[in-house]
Amino acid sequence: MSSVRKRAEELVKKFKENGDANPYLFSVEQINSLPSRAERLPHEEEILKEQRRTIFEQDETIQHLFGDDFETYSHAIDSPEALIDNLEKRIRELSDSLESQGIQIVREPFDDVMVDDDPLYDGEGAWEDDPLYEKANVWAHRLFKEANTLYNEQGLKDPAVYRVLVNVFLVPAKIVYASSGVFMAPEEPDADGLDIHISLQGYTIAMTFLKRVREALVSLVWQQRGPVSAWQQAIVAADEIAFEIQLRMVALAKRLKG
Repeated sequence: MSSVRKRAEELVKKFKENGDANPYLFSVEQINSLPSRAERLPHEEEILKEQRRTIFEQDETIQHLFGDDFETYSHAIDSPEALIDNLEKRIRELSDSLESQGIQIVREPFDDVMVDDDPLYDGEGAWEDDPLYEKANVWAHRLFKEANTLYNEQGLKDPAVYRVLVNVFLVPAKIVYASSGVFMAPEEPDADGLDIHISLQGYTIAMTFLKRVREALVSLVWQQRGPVSAWQQAIVAADEIAFEIQLRMVALAKRLKG
């Protein structure tokens, strides 16, 4: 089996089995809290589209699977089942294309794709053991709870609050993408150049979403909207997370230089 197809099939397998480990969908609980496309307010549609376009433009695997069609990806992600169906169809198309070029592919049922050795799951080196992920995940859940209460329960439909909601879980998700054993953390002795570049990309995207959340929090503090002390604490935590991400990026960059 080609490495591209195998990686794509493993991606689909993870989508089916563990939504929380999915770096492309930001959180199962968050998906359930989002309104449908028809029910979204104008600022919600704009902010969500910005978030999705960032993911799409920075992820060559997703671009490849969706034929560089952002709108198809955006529509599919509104429905996880439709997303999985679309991915499976696209993987089969890619497989047929490779075979037409004379590249032999061993076809395996999707349910037979092996992910037992994947550090995203159980075992030594699992992403749950990464202290940076743990810090970012706790921060994201606390912040999401505050923002969700304000936006969905109290009805304060402020764009800054919504920006927090749709971006906050992508910070720990992209840390998983960057620092899991699949892509090698900075301390791993056998990471090659490609692994390091992928990790750097993941941390860069994590920083992008972290920056958006931080900017939204600063706006809320300035406007004195919502639990200002909680926003201030979250800003301090965001700066700590950003510092640690940058330390990892520096370590990875130094390894590229040899």
